[in-house]
Amino acid sequence: MAADCANTSFIPRGCSQGGRVTDIAFGIRTGLGSGRATPAGLADRVKAVIVFRDPVCGNGGNGAAHLTYPLNGSVGQGARLATERIGQG
Repeated sequence: MAADCANTSFIPRGCSQGGRVTDIAFGIRTGLGSGRATPAGLADRVKAVIVFRDPVCGNGGNGAAHLTYPLNGSVGQGARLATERIGQG
């Protein structure tokens, strides 16, 4: 998609283990490893990276934390950030 749609901006996001996958995809080391950094030609098109993680993913023991994302305001906060970043061009 990046090659075919040169004017497309990206805001990758992930929740819980998907947050770790998102981190890995951008070269951020996690307990599961790390990937490669974003290619230079694509980096300026990534407007934000939104990741929701909790104590379960950080080797904690609070399984209910997964259920709080829509309730604690963090999902709305992430959506507002994404909207602002896209609006900035």
